[in-house]
Amino acid sequence: MALFPSTAWCEALITAINTDPEAREAGAGWQGDLVGAVLPVPGLLERPFIGWCRPEGGLIGSFRCLEDLEEIDELAPAYEARADYTTWRQLLLRELDPVEALVTRRLRFKGALEPIVARVRFKALLHRAMAKVATEFL
Repeated sequence: MALFPSTAWCEALITAINTDPEAREAGAGWQGDLVGAVLPVPGLLERPFIGWCRPEGGLIGSFRCLEDLEEIDELAPAYEARADYTTWRQLLLRELDPVEALVTRRLRFKGALEPIVARVRFKALLHRAMAKVATEFL
């Protein structure tokens, strides 16, 4: 079981995504790196957890954790998603709809939404991959 958020959890999710039989097709044409930032919630998560990844050939080819939020500005990723720990937990457990999280500004997103919306197959793949990762929450 992998603790969310952690490097081990991210690596388990990447493995689940990259080994899915539909991964290359679902991720085909994806351009631009992505940062996901889990912001602190006092008493649960004291420091931000930030993961960066770059797609390659339809799969997630590169991944690393960033030390602090300032590194996001230095990297200038094509896509960035930021939310506090509680919001990410609700999204992962499918208790909160991503569109609702965006509209209520609980999830802040930077980057072009059109390419993400166009990848409906990747959304299904992501849900399958998350279901394969045994997750422990704080």
